[in-house]
Amino acid sequence: MGEGGIDNMEKFHAAFYCMLQHTTTNMWCLRLFLIAFLVTLCFSFFSNNAQAQEENSGGQRPFTITVSLGIIDIPKIDEPMETFDIDSYLFLEWNDPVVYEYIAGRQTLPPEHTYEFYTTSEVQTILKEIGWPEIVQFTNQVGRREILSSYLWIESNGSITYYERFQGTFHSKYELRKYPFDSQKLNILIETAYFDKTLVEFEAPKENIVFYEKPTKPNPENEAFELEGWYLDQDIECYVGEYVSKMTGRVFSYVSIDISAQRKIGFHIWKIFFPLILIIGISWSVFWIWKENVADRLSISMIAFLTAISFGFFISSNQAKISYLTLMDLFIIGTYIFMTLTVLEVLTTHFLARRGRELTAAKLNLYSRWLFPVSFVSYFIVAALIMF
Repeated sequence: MGEGGIDNMEKFHAAFYCMLQHTTTNMWCLRLFLIAFLVTLCFSFFSNNAQAQEENSGGQRPFTITVSLGIIDIPKIDEPMETFDIDSYLFLEWNDPVVYEYIAGRQTLPPEHTYEFYTTSEVQTILKEIGWPEIVQFTNQVGRREILSSYLWIESNGSITYYERFQGTFHSKYELRKYPFDSQKLNILIETAYFDKTLVEFEAPKENIVFYEKPTKPNPENEAFELEGWYLDQDIECYVGEYVSKMTGRVFSYVSIDISAQRKIGFHIWKIFFPLILIIGISWSVFWIWKENVADRLSISMIAFLTAISFGFFISSNQAKISYLTLMDLFIIGTYIFMTLTVLEVLTTHFLARRGRELTAAKLNLYSRWLFPVSFVSYFIVAALIMF
């Protein structure tokens, strides 16, 4: 082959190599273009989907539900069961524009500015249809709460107001160490039923948690509601918090409401403390009975002791089954101890007299007349200081 042919072949190879390089570069560019196109398409799809969800939810996620509670009455506080009964109004307010559009679309008549539902069964049905079944639940509720009446109001701007009057029994842990000079916290715990904090958050302004009626017996320093055995403080504590479910790991919002209840001590002073003091005083009357009448002295001491035990059983039957001692328990235990010491004093003076030590027996009897009362009062003061 001539020199011209060789030159042409070299030019051809060079041109082919250059074209191959451009082709490889074009392929990489095409691949990058396709990847960029797919990424843009996916981003656009998810953005549109998120925007559609935002529009369907009225642009308000999480929803903020305002909780209000109007307490009508607390008719019963059951100490042995650590429960209390309540009669109250519950108000819930939030905004969800989609609900109004849904309700308006179901009506055959022209849309109204507001839609109102009063029948309890109808209200519960509507709540399920609009996606708000069991908006809240009372976590420390015992059994089912009875809804006496309910009301649902849906406005065109998306505002929703739910109301119910309910009665129910709630469990609350009582602290009884200072009983009967104690005060208790009656707790009401409200949580979302199905919706975690990404969907629903609570707010509960303190001024929205109130006693619905005026105090029946106002106190000049601190107005309080009065019921059988208790005064209820009008200053109700309320706070909003969150907790993490141990089962699902989801975060939920809750509202905790504490009602302070101060025990009335008049009943315990006049029906328990005063009779027990009289009984133990009667048992000490043996110190004024002549030491030779040992049978009469023992009879009086034992009758007083058995009477004190019956009082102890009565008090225990009206208390929660707790593992620690209360101030009342210490008082009763003190009466048992000092009545037992009274019996021991009677036996001691009897044995001393039989052994011819009548002077020592008489002195012991004389000293016991003031030593036992002073020791008992000192014992109770120390017990009170420990508890308080």
